[in-house]
Amino acid sequence: MRHHAAFILCLAAVCLTVFDGGQVVAEASKRVVLPAELSLPAMTSPDGVLRTWAEIQSKFKAGDPYIRRWVSRTMISAKGWADRPDSYYLGLFRPESPFGRYTTRCPIHPHMPGWLPFDWDPDHPWRLTCPLCKKEGRKLYYYPNELYRDDGKGCRPTDDLWRKTHTPEWSAKHKIPWQKWDGRTHAGHDGFAYFFLGYAQFRIFWELNWRRDILGTLCRGYVFGTRLYPAGSDERKLAAVCARKARIIMVTMARAIMGDPYLRDVLD
Repeated sequence: MRHHAAFILCLAAVCLTVFDGGQVVAEASKRVVLPAELSLPAMTSPDGVLRTWAEIQSKFKAGDPYIRRWVSRTMISAKGWADRPDSYYLGLFRPESPFGRYTTRCPIHPHMPGWLPFDWDPDHPWRLTCPLCKKEGRKLYYYPNELYRDDGKGCRPTDDLWRKTHTPEWSAKHKIPWQKWDGRTHAGHDGFAYFFLGYAQFRIFWELNWRRDILGTLCRGYVFGTRLYPAGSDERKLAAVCARKARIIMVTMARAIMGDPYLRDVLD
């Protein structure tokens, strides 16, 4: 895992530099200065093997079936993410803090299993899909929705809404009042509001950096495309797009986490 994390950080720096043509104008005390190229001593393949870049490159050129398949699948996956418009990635971040990771659950299914109880759809990144609501055929199986709204400050259901969406039978099953909301989320770590958008922001971070590894896939697409394929090839052209999308993600994520003053000091 440490090698994987170090690799992503290294490629993040590469993409930030290469997208600007390898030129970083720096004020020594304020701006980040990166070399035009960073070395890639090793990379972990999907089978968990730490491979040197020399090994990957030589085996790719020799037509090694496993390495070829890995690179090909990476480029296909990277293209899927690179094909999304810039506006998609710019829209993945909000100014609110990502509250609710441990305290937000479905109001209908408070005892949802697992630490990632909601499903996440990249085509609807700000929706949290409750698999149990969806299985039951509920029209509003995702949150926030037209009933359970969240403007970024969390959802606190009115007593009237709670009565309309819960029953005495539900109350008996979950040991939670149905006549009025009791001000608790009844999650593993109890909360005082349903932070649907906050949880969605956390989930977006998670999908970008880990579960779907969107950022890592774009970075690997850039490296494979530029270092394994000839100039003028479709893969080389795709690499430039991968670098652009990765840069958008990293800059926008830094803005969301660190704020505008940080970006002003480290970027042109």
